[in-house]
This record gives sequence, structure tokens and C-alpha cells, in this order.
Amino acid sequence: MQEKNIRSPTDARLYDRLRERLVKEAKRSGIDLRQPYERVAKKALHKQSSHASANQFKKARKKTKKLKIYLGRVTRDIRRKMKMLSPVLEKLLSLSDKVLSQERSSKNKIYSIHETEVECISPTRNMSLDVKLDLLLQPPPIGYLEQRHSMIILMMGILLKRALSRHIELQELNLNRQLVIWAIASMITRANA
Repeated sequence: MQEKNIRSPTDARLYDRLRERLVKEAKRSGIDLRQPYERVAKKALHKQSSHASANQFKKARKKTKKLKIYLGRVTRDIRRKMKMLSPVLEKLLSLSDKVLSQERSSKNKIYSIHETEVECISPTRNMSLDVKLDLLLQPPPIGYLEQRHSMIILMMGILLKRALSRHIELQELNLNRQLVIWAIASMITRANA
């Protein structure tokens, strides 16, 4: 699995970094913003971080909401004042719309501004174990293993460990040990080929 150069994703930091990038590109494009929110956003981000580390989550949520408001204001201000759209600014504005509209339960979230293709690989809790195993044992599409073979093997290892730790018999899942071992071995050999 390829490591990415991103921090642990928090909404507050994401809003602030995107606002910074938008302000920087707007200045480069010659757009005079009404207010860039540089000082107040920096202060709000610091406060949000200190409130979150002190377990004052209600105050931290207020500061996160304030950072989201600043990002929305800058985005709308740029849209109003832009005459010609640069491709970088267009990309940032579409990214801003996606970040502002995403919620906790959204699919395909943005976790990083500079690495937008980063995905969360944590297993979901609402899927049952046998459904996950059935999905993982289906033959993957062509080209899928070259990109994500290590993630598949990692997830299979996690799921098998859970199944064995809960004393769930693999026969109950309509699988047997040889089939699972064969599937892992064939994925490894195909990925290394």
C-alpha cells in the first residue's frame, strides 16, 4: 500500500487549507477579495485544536463551523468577482463545493487538498462479515490488482482474523479454509506477476 504525505484528516484543517489555497490563487489571478479571513481563521483553527484536545467538543464544533463559514464566504466572493476562470482556480472552486457539501455519511469524501484521490480504507461496521468475505473473494476486474492488491490482501487478513477470533466457523459462511487460502495465494501471485 502506497503511503501518502497527508496529516490525519480533520474538517477544520481541511477548511482552513482550502481557504488559504483559494486566497493565494485569487491574489495570483488578480481578484481583490472583500476579506481573506487570514488572521481570524488562523485564530479559529488554533482555538478549535485546543478545545478538541481539552475535550471541549461543543466549542470545537463551533470553531469548525466558523472555519466552514469563512471558506464559504471566500468561495462565493471569488465566484462573484472572477471574470476569466483559470484552470487551477476552477479546480479549487469545484473542490471547495465538494468539501462544503460533504457530511459525515457522504461517500467519496475529500481527505486532503493536494492528494484528492486519497481514500479511507477502514472497514465499515454495518456490513456483515460474510458479505465482506464474499465481495473480497469475487474475482477482481482487470487492472484492479495492480492498483489495490495490497489493500485487498490487508482487508482479507483483517476479516479472517476477526472470523477466527469470534470462533465463527468458516463453513457457516459457506466457505472452507482451502478456498480462502487459495484466494489469498492466487491474489498474491497475480499481484506479483
